Amino acid sequence: MKPLRMMTSLALVLFLTGSAWGVMFNYDDLASWSGPNAISSYMSNIYGSQVSVHGAMVGPISSVDPFGTDSYLFSTIQVGDPLFFPFSIDIGFAASNPIESVQFQGAVLGDNPGHDFRMWAYTDGGTSLVGVYTWDTPIDNGIWWFDSDLITFDVPVDRLVFSDNWIYDVALDNLAVASWGGNAGLNAPVPASTQLGLVGLVIAGLLVFVRRKLAQVFAPAH
Repeated sequence: MKPLRMMTSLALVLFLTGSAWGVMFNYDDLASWSGPNAISSYMSNIYGSQVSVHGAMVGPISSVDPFGTDSYLFSTIQVGDPLFFPFSIDIGFAASNPIESVQFQGAVLGDNPGHDFRMWAYTDGGTSLVGVYTWDTPIDNGIWWFDSDLITFDVPVDRLVFSDNWIYDVALDNLAVASWGGNAGLNAPVPASTQLGLVGLVIAGLLVFVRRKLAQVFAPAH
């Protein structure tokens, strides 16, 4: 590959891998024991549109956390509104800015063999079930941590519910989502990787322009 073409390709790769359309919530900027209102505000600011959180608080969950002593979003008992499940984390996204994928680190704070950690995904304003995803806790394991795979949805999802079948508390960290329309994070600070990507795009454009000009200058006369 010629040097100019190689540099152009590298710049384009930087641009493509620096996309800002996905965002991640790690909750480390929130004070421990922050409640639903503070969490909703934090997530809304990062996502760029309204995110509503019910039944959750933020804080460390164990001194032996294999992912480090991070802050987690963990479930608390919910009462009153029958729409929301007890012992669950309920996250709603604006219907105008739903998500197309999710990935996270999860934990179950109890020992209930079977499909312990569950995630329900909904569409249509959080009313129509899209699917239920489950992770099994090993028997007699106590607190159990895991990394989920990337889960991609076939329809726009605007509500996620996380629960241990409403028996034990669950927790989340490093919750990454990508918006259905590519609008997530437009109001949030631009990550360094995205800044590199934008620089790469500018460089790519300049290289293409220079290469064309050089080709014109050194083209053989007819």
